[in-house]
Amino acid sequence: SRLTGAGPGSVGWQAPEVMASRWSPETTSVKSGDSHSRNGQDSLFDGSPLDITVNSRPSRSVDIFSLGCIFHCMLVPGVHPFGEWFEREANIMRNKQSTNELREASLAAHDLVLSMISRDPSRRPTAKGVCEHPFFWNSQKKLAFL
Repeated sequence: SRLTGAGPGSVGWQAPEVMASRWSPETTSVKSGDSHSRNGQDSLFDGSPLDITVNSRPSRSVDIFSLGCIFHCMLVPGVHPFGEWFEREANIMRNKQSTNELREASLAAHDLVLSMISRDPSRRPTAKGVCEHPFFWNSQKKLAFL
Protein backbone atom coordinates (compact mmCIF):
# COMPACT_ATOMS: atom_id res chain seq x y z
CA SER A 1 0.00 0.00 0.00
CA ARG A 2 1.20 3.50 -0.84
CA LEU A 3 -0.68 5.24 1.94
CA THR A 4 1.13 5.46 5.25
CA GLY A 5 -1.58 7.20 7.28
CA ALA A 6 -3.95 10.11 7.00
CA GLY A 7 -2.09 12.47 9.32
CA PRO A 8 -3.59 15.40 11.20
CA GLY A 9 -6.36 17.48 9.71
CA SER A 10 -9.24 17.12 7.29
CA VAL A 11 -9.02 16.45 3.57
CA GLY A 12 -8.61 19.72 1.69
CA TRP A 13 -7.37 21.55 4.78
CA GLN A 14 -4.07 19.74 5.40
CA ALA A 15 -0.65 21.31 4.93
CA PRO A 16 1.28 20.04 1.91
CA GLU A 17 3.90 18.31 4.08
CA VAL A 18 1.13 16.29 5.79
CA MET A 19 -0.29 15.18 2.45
CA ALA A 20 3.17 14.39 1.09
CA SER A 21 3.95 12.22 4.11
CA ARG A 22 1.04 9.94 3.18
CA TRP A 23 2.94 8.62 0.19
CA SER A 24 5.84 6.21 0.27
CA PRO A 25 9.31 7.55 -0.68
CA GLU A 26 9.23 6.02 -4.16
CA THR A 27 6.05 7.92 -5.04
CA THR A 28 7.26 11.23 -3.61
CA SER A 29 10.72 11.32 -5.12
CA VAL A 30 10.85 13.77 -8.01
CA LYS A 31 14.09 14.32 -9.87
CA SER A 32 15.30 17.90 -10.06
CA GLY A 33 14.02 19.41 -13.29
CA ASP A 34 11.63 16.51 -13.96
CA SER A 35 8.21 18.09 -14.35
CA HIS A 36 6.20 14.97 -15.11
CA SER A 37 5.38 11.84 -13.20
CA ARG A 38 5.90 8.39 -14.67
CA ASN A 39 2.52 8.37 -16.42
CA GLY A 40 3.09 11.72 -18.17
CA GLN A 41 0.85 13.74 -15.86
CA ASP A 42 2.05 16.81 -13.99
CA SER A 43 3.51 15.84 -10.65
CA LEU A 44 1.77 17.08 -7.52
CA PHE A 45 5.18 18.15 -6.26
CA ASP A 46 5.90 20.58 -9.10
CA GLY A 47 4.66 23.74 -7.33
CA SER A 48 7.91 24.36 -5.50
CA PRO A 49 10.44 22.32 -3.57
CA LEU A 50 8.92 20.45 -0.67
CA ASP A 51 11.15 18.86 1.91
CA ILE A 52 9.46 15.54 2.50
CA THR A 53 10.69 13.66 5.53
CA VAL A 54 8.68 10.49 5.78
CA ASN A 55 7.97 9.33 9.35
CA SER A 56 8.71 12.77 10.80
CA ARG A 57 6.31 14.23 13.34
CA PRO A 58 4.25 17.14 12.09
CA SER A 59 4.98 20.47 13.74
CA ARG A 60 2.51 23.09 14.89
CA SER A 61 3.01 24.80 11.54
CA VAL A 62 0.55 22.32 10.01
CA ASP A 63 -2.12 23.81 12.27
CA ILE A 64 -1.12 27.33 11.19
CA PHE A 65 -1.59 26.25 7.56
CA SER A 66 -5.10 24.94 8.27
CA LEU A 67 -5.94 28.05 10.29
CA GLY A 68 -4.81 30.21 7.37
CA CYS A 69 -7.27 28.39 5.12
CA ILE A 70 -10.02 28.90 7.71
CA PHE A 71 -9.17 32.61 8.06
CA HIS A 72 -9.46 32.99 4.30
CA CYS A 73 -12.87 31.29 4.27
CA MET A 74 -14.06 33.57 7.06
CA LEU A 75 -12.76 36.78 5.49
CA VAL A 76 -13.98 35.86 1.99
CA PRO A 77 -17.10 33.93 2.99
CA GLY A 78 -17.14 30.39 1.71
CA VAL A 79 -14.07 30.77 -0.53
CA HIS A 80 -11.19 28.38 0.15
CA PRO A 81 -7.78 29.76 -0.92
CA PHE A 82 -7.07 26.54 -2.84
CA GLY A 83 -10.39 26.30 -4.68
CA GLU A 84 -13.37 24.00 -4.67
CA TRP A 85 -13.48 20.80 -2.62
CA PHE A 86 -12.66 18.56 -5.57
CA GLU A 87 -9.45 20.41 -6.51
CA ARG A 88 -8.07 21.51 -3.13
CA GLU A 89 -5.55 18.78 -2.44
CA ALA A 90 -4.04 19.02 -5.92
CA ASN A 91 -3.89 22.82 -5.66
CA ILE A 92 -2.29 22.65 -2.21
CA MET A 93 0.36 20.26 -3.51
CA ARG A 94 0.96 22.46 -6.56
CA ASN A 95 1.02 25.62 -4.40
CA LYS A 96 -1.76 27.05 -6.55
CA GLN A 97 -3.74 29.39 -4.36
CA SER A 98 -6.15 32.15 -5.31
CA THR A 99 -6.22 35.01 -2.80
CA ASN A 100 -7.11 37.94 -5.07
CA GLU A 101 -10.48 38.59 -3.42
CA LEU A 102 -8.80 38.73 -0.01
CA ARG A 103 -6.11 41.12 -1.27
CA GLU A 104 -8.84 43.45 -2.56
CA ALA A 105 -10.62 43.32 0.81
CA SER A 106 -7.60 43.84 3.09
CA LEU A 107 -3.87 43.99 2.39
CA ALA A 108 -3.09 43.15 6.03
CA ALA A 109 -5.37 40.11 5.97
CA HIS A 110 -3.87 39.04 2.66
CA ASP A 111 -0.34 39.31 4.04
CA LEU A 112 -1.29 37.30 7.12
CA VAL A 113 -3.09 34.52 5.27
CA LEU A 114 -0.35 34.20 2.64
CA SER A 115 2.24 33.77 5.37
CA MET A 116 0.07 31.17 7.10
CA ILE A 117 -0.46 29.08 3.95
CA SER A 118 3.16 29.28 2.87
CA ARG A 119 4.36 26.07 1.22
CA ASP A 120 7.50 26.20 3.38
CA PRO A 121 6.55 25.30 6.98
CA SER A 122 9.54 27.22 8.36
CA ARG A 123 8.19 30.43 6.80
CA ARG A 124 4.79 30.16 8.51
CA PRO A 125 4.33 32.34 11.59
CA THR A 126 3.96 30.90 15.05
CA ALA A 127 0.61 31.23 16.83
CA LYS A 128 2.09 34.20 18.71
CA GLY A 129 3.23 35.70 15.41
CA VAL A 130 -0.29 35.36 14.02
CA CYS A 131 -1.77 37.12 17.06
CA GLU A 132 0.80 39.93 16.80
CA HIS A 133 0.28 40.50 13.06
CA PRO A 134 -0.78 44.05 12.03
CA PHE A 135 -4.14 42.66 10.89
CA PHE A 136 -5.08 42.37 14.56
CA TRP A 137 -3.71 45.75 15.62
CA ASN A 138 -6.17 48.32 16.93
CA SER A 139 -6.39 51.76 15.30
CA GLN A 140 -4.16 53.36 17.94
CA LYS A 141 -1.36 50.86 17.37
CA LYS A 142 -1.66 51.26 13.58
CA LEU A 143 -1.39 55.05 13.88
CA ALA A 144 1.58 54.78 16.26
CA PHE A 145 3.33 52.53 13.75
CA LEU A 146 2.91 55.09 10.98
